[in-house]
Amino acid sequence: MAALLEGCGVGSLPTTHATELNERDYGDLTGKNKWEVKAEIGEEAFNGIRRGWDYPDCRAAGNFERCLCAGCSIF
Repeated sequence: MAALLEGCGVGSLPTTHATELNERDYGDLTGKNKWEVKAEIGEEAFNGIRRGWDYPDCRAAGNFERCLCAGCSIF
């Protein structure tokens, strides 16, 4: 971000760093090989977690709907 601002000649601006702004938090699945996870949980659940808006799965800490709500709360 700093390089982008510098390149635009903006200088430094106050920034907010928050984990809630991360696009997706996969909870217990974070850092695992996606193909191993697919074999472990099945194709339907795998596609639901990776592509779904509000797929309910206790292994993943969040879904896109919850991420949107968390991000909006910051602004």
